[in-house]
Amino acid sequence: MGLFYTMANNVTSKIDFSELSIGKVRDFHESSPAAPGLVATRGRELIDYTCFDVFGLRKNSKVIKAAQKALEQEGLSTASTRFLSGGRRCHRICEGRLCELLSSQATLIFQSRNQAILSLISCIADERDLLIVSNEIQSPFADAAYLVDSEVAYFDKSNLESLSSIFEHYKSKRTLYLVLDAVSAYSGVISQVPEILTLAQTHKAKLILDESLSFGVLGSRGTGIKEHFKLIDPSLCSLLDFSSFTGAFGAALSGPKDVIERIIVNSRSLAQEVPLSPALTMGLIESFDLLEFKIAERQKLLRLTSIFSEGIDSEFGTSFTAPEIPCVTIPFKKLQSAIEFQAGLFAKGILVETIQDMRPRSETAYLRFVITLDHSTDLFQQTLTAIADLNKRMPI
Repeated sequence: MGLFYTMANNVTSKIDFSELSIGKVRDFHESSPAAPGLVATRGRELIDYTCFDVFGLRKNSKVIKAAQKALEQEGLSTASTRFLSGGRRCHRICEGRLCELLSSQATLIFQSRNQAILSLISCIADERDLLIVSNEIQSPFADAAYLVDSEVAYFDKSNLESLSSIFEHYKSKRTLYLVLDAVSAYSGVISQVPEILTLAQTHKAKLILDESLSFGVLGSRGTGIKEHFKLIDPSLCSLLDFSSFTGAFGAALSGPKDVIERIIVNSRSLAQEVPLSPALTMGLIESFDLLEFKIAERQKLLRLTSIFSEGIDSEFGTSFTAPEIPCVTIPFKKLQSAIEFQAGLFAKGILVETIQDMRPRSETAYLRFVITLDHSTDLFQQTLTAIADLNKRMPI
C-alpha cells in the first residue's frame, strides 16, 4: 500500500517538501464511510479512491451475520496459537475452501501478508539460495530474504532475456526462487505469467506468485491469476492478501503440501501468533462464497475502470496503460510532483494514494485510483474536472 503524504496547513508550516519526498512525514487520521464512494476524514467529505473493498463485502449482510454469529460464540479472539488452544474448526474450513477455489494441494491462513512472507521465506531459503524478485513487486520478499541471509537479484518483467541471464549467472545456487507479482501495482497490467513460468521451469527455478492484486478480480470465479491463464501446476506457490478486494484483512499461502507442512513445522512467526479471529475467519468464508459468483460485478468494475482510464488518457493526451484490474494510475517522473498533485486533489475533495516506484535508481511515483462499485459516472466527472484544472497549473 502507499501513503497519504499529509499536506494540511498545520503540517506544511513546520516541514519542507524535501522531507515529504522521502516519506519521512506520516500522520494518522480518523475516517469513516460517508455516502457511496465518499469518505469522511479531516473534517471533510471526500471522493474516496483509496478503499480496496471494491465489491462492498465488508458491509454485506451475509458476511456481517456470519461474523456476528462467530463473535457471539467465540468472542474477540482465540487468545492462543493454533498449536495450543487457539485452533478452531473455522480455520480448517477456511483453508479447505481456499484449496477448492484455487485447486491447490494445501493452504495456510495468516494474520497478515508480511507474516505469510516471513514464514515462507524463513522456512524455504537460506544463504545457499537465491530469490529472483520482480523489480515492480511491493511485497517485502527481499526484506525477508535479508533476514535469512539469502541473496536477492531483481529482474525486469518486460525483459525476459535478462531473466535468462540471471538464471545462468546463478545456476550454482542450491535453489532459485522466482518471485513474480501477478499484476503490476504501478500499471494494473497482468504479468506474462505463462511465459515466465515456462522460463522458470526450464532453469529449474521455483515460482512464487504474489496474487495480492489478482485474487477476487481475475478469473471467471475471481480466484486469481492461475484461473485467468488456466494454469494447472501443483508446484506453484501463491500469496493471497485479503486486504485487497475482499473487504477484510489477513493473508494465505497456497501451494504444494510439502511447502505448507514445512512452514507449519518450522515457522517461528506462525508458532508465536494468535490466528485470525473466528469472527473474521467466518466472514472471510462467506466472502469467498460471494466472490465466486460476482461475475456481473467483476464485468461492471472493468467497465467503470475503462471509463475512468479513458477519461484520464483523454485529459493527458496519451495512453498510460490499459489496467486489467480496478486500479488506474497516473505516472509522475518525480515523487515530489506526485505528492503535490495529490495535495491539489485533496484540496478539491478527492482522496487518492501516492505509491513510490521502488525500482533501483527510479524517482518515479504514481497516483493510484482504486475503482469500486460505489463510484458513479458523476463522481468520475468531478474527479476528471479537478484533474484537468490541476494539470493546467502543475502538468506532469
